[in-house]
Amino acid sequence: MSLPGSTDQKKLEALRQKTFTEQACWFLNGFWEDFASEVAEQVWKNTNLMIELCEEKGKDGSTLSEFFAHRFLEMQEETLTVREMRTQLREIDVDAYKRVSLTEYLIIKYKIDWHVLVNSAQGNKEEVQKAQEKLEAAQKALAHAREEREAARKAEAEAKQAEREAKKAEEDARVAEEQAQKSEKLALEAEAAAKAAEEDANEKEIAAKKAEEEAKQAEADAAAAELEARSAEKRSNEAAEAAKNAAQEAKAAAEAATLAAKEAREAAEAAKQAAEEAKQAAEEAKEAADKAKAQEEVLKQKEEELVQAQKELEAALAELKAQEEALENKKNELKKKSEEGGLVSRNRAKHELEQLLSEDPLPLRRAKITQEAAIRKQNKATKAAAQETEKAQITRKNAEETQSVAESTHQNAEETQKNAEETQKNAESTQRTAEDSQRKAEETQQKAEEEAEAATAAANKASEEARAAEQAREQATSERAEAERTAEIARNRAAEAEAARQLAQEEARAAESAAELATAQREAAETATRNAVQAAVRADGALKEAQQAFVDAEEYVELIKKTAKALGKLWWIERELEESKRYLPQSKGGRVANAYWQK
Repeated sequence: MSLPGSTDQKKLEALRQKTFTEQACWFLNGFWEDFASEVAEQVWKNTNLMIELCEEKGKDGSTLSEFFAHRFLEMQEETLTVREMRTQLREIDVDAYKRVSLTEYLIIKYKIDWHVLVNSAQGNKEEVQKAQEKLEAAQKALAHAREEREAARKAEAEAKQAEREAKKAEEDARVAEEQAQKSEKLALEAEAAAKAAEEDANEKEIAAKKAEEEAKQAEADAAAAELEARSAEKRSNEAAEAAKNAAQEAKAAAEAATLAAKEAREAAEAAKQAAEEAKQAAEEAKEAADKAKAQEEVLKQKEEELVQAQKELEAALAELKAQEEALENKKNELKKKSEEGGLVSRNRAKHELEQLLSEDPLPLRRAKITQEAAIRKQNKATKAAAQETEKAQITRKNAEETQSVAESTHQNAEETQKNAEETQKNAESTQRTAEDSQRKAEETQQKAEEEAEAATAAANKASEEARAAEQAREQATSERAEAERTAEIARNRAAEAEAARQLAQEEARAAESAAELATAQREAAETATRNAVQAAVRADGALKEAQQAFVDAEEYVELIKKTAKALGKLWWIERELEESKRYLPQSKGGRVANAYWQK
């Protein structure tokens, strides 16, 4: 048995693609006699750890991703990293792959010649394959036995539980059936008594209804009499109330007229006082307006005088400026002549210029400054006078407006006084008329109240008779209602008794059916228990077959050890047999307590 590939590198690649277990066995076969027999248990652990870390394929996997390869090395407490391992592989001419196989790890771990590994003999393929098949058959038989045992245990537990429940249900059904028969008998007796009570209540109900009709007729007659008496009472009371309201209205009108007369007199006095005050205010306003007008005239005259003085100062200033400008022009002209023309004319011009320059310009300049200051002062005085004049004009206008308002107020006050005096006369006349009406209304009220008292007495008598009739009708109605309620109760009890009887009969039939069903379920549960026992017997048979399969596999492995020439693979098969035998009972060479298989 050899690896496919024309070169060792291709053979190594083919070995990498085998499962973790196949890679381990190839390694053990190739170096068993050299050193592998001593590290076989460690290789077993390495292989199973890689299978555990290969989440994608598990035991069918062949390589680990870089992440899980790191995890593998850490869990083995290896100081070597994946990158360092790849570097070492490249140093011995092994191509580096992205994923890490068990073979690559073993090459670096035990520093073996990988060329020897890929070309190592793997023994007799047929014998090794047969041993592997016997191992798998033993494992399969054990798994089947465990499944049979679990199924038998579960079926037996469920059957026993069902049998207990069925027996209890059968007993409960028997008790319920007896109780239902007793309930049916009691229900028949109660139904007969309820029907007799119903007939008696119906007769009493008919008599009560007749008595109620007679009481209702008597009540209706009394109510009609009461209604007529109350109608008369109402008319009398309405008349008395109307008379009372009229008297109150007349009294209120008289009081209002008295108050209006008083208010009219007070209003007339107030209007007279207001007219006098308005007259005085008008006179004071006229005097104030005259004073404001005179003040305005004085201020206006003063303003005009200041304006005229300002104009004269401005004219004087203009004259000073003209003199100053003429002097400056004269200087410029002489200077020009001193520089141009003949010698005589230049000298004469220089002499005149020197004379002119020697004159003192201070008086003219001082006069100009003084004049400008006077103009500024005059401007202020003129503006102040204009402002005073404007204020005087406003004061005069306000005084004239106040005078006009005061005169108008005086005129209105005089008219108000005349109207108030006229209102006073009318109010006093209304007061006398209202007092006469009040006396007449009080007389009418007294008469209406006497008639209302008589009507009330008659109505009260009719009410007493109506209440007596109503009480008699209520008593009859109450008795009729009680009779109806008693009859309804009797009918309901009869219906309930009939329903109870029917229910009791149905429950009796249901209890009988339940008892039959419970008996059938109990018998089925007993059958299931017997079947579960038989299943346990079959499970014991399967266990014996599994034990024999293990014996056959072990004997065959021992037989071919000398001829198969694959000691590493055979050790592996024995190791798997030992691992699988852990699940056999202790009495069969396993590690599981015998009680597990016996239950």
